[in-house]
Amino acid sequence: MADNANPTSGARGRGRAGFSLIELTLVIVILGILMGAAAVAFAPQIDRAKVRTTEVTLRTIKSKLQEYEGIYSVLPQDLSALVPDYVDEGGLEDGWNNAIYYRIQPTNPDQGFKLVSLGKDGKLNTEDDIDGWDPNLGSGN
Repeated sequence: MADNANPTSGARGRGRAGFSLIELTLVIVILGILMGAAAVAFAPQIDRAKVRTTEVTLRTIKSKLQEYEGIYSVLPQDLSALVPDYVDEGGLEDGWNNAIYYRIQPTNPDQGFKLVSLGKDGKLNTEDDIDGWDPNLGSGN
């Protein structure tokens, strides 16, 4: 009779000491589904953050190029001339870790250089490029 008073004693109690393989597998599957759903939900925010980071990078590089030109009366041949005096070592990449595209444009006095992020696809002259001369750059649009 004493064995019935304690539900953990006896053969019945010893068999339920842990989780079964099926229960653990089910929990892992459910967690995987939840993590997958969360990843899908956060992907647009991650892309927006990369765009904002790239916009800040382009504004900074553009400003530093103009500063460089003001001091030396000439634009640098490539962006590496800005490192380390004007821009940190890693400051020449966009949010997708692509190098920022830069070319001097002597035929355009208003925009003496072209400064573009290649965007998510990493290809120039595609829809996702971010132009450093865009008037809406960094305005939240």
